[in-house]
Amino acid sequence: MHGKLTMTKQRSTRALGTFAGIVALSVCALGIGGCFGQSKTQGDATRRQGPLKPIRWGIIDMGRQSVRVGAFVPYCKYTKPEPFVERVKRRRRRGGRVLTMLVQFPPKRTGGCLGESSVTQWVKLGPGVERLRLFDGFTSPPERRRRTG
Repeated sequence: MHGKLTMTKQRSTRALGTFAGIVALSVCALGIGGCFGQSKTQGDATRRQGPLKPIRWGIIDMGRQSVRVGAFVPYCKYTKPEPFVERVKRRRRRGGRVLTMLVQFPPKRTGGCLGESSVTQWVKLGPGVERLRLFDGFTSPPERRRRTG
């Protein structure tokens, strides 16, 4: 009796799993939901279609272990998506750190537009960040940046 009950339970569980798989594939085929991670990767791909460029930055703020760097970048209000900081590369240099801010821009549109947007990023550098000399890797050789204000 106990063996027969276990067999029946296994069959119903397997049938339920098959049914759930069919429903999930149907939803994917109809385009109702994001399937196989498409919604996230398509959004990321759309967001990253433009050029990735190094940008000259300035120090905005300092914390105990991190520094906030930022820049003004050209941007037209009607262009989507807005530019954003993809990453800030860090490289050790004697007596300091070289930071290179990489900004992802939207695809280039035809027509002219004069506008700006600001982009910022907190960069963790460890304890004693206020004593570090920071250099901008945008220029060659890297230029020293100081906190203003």
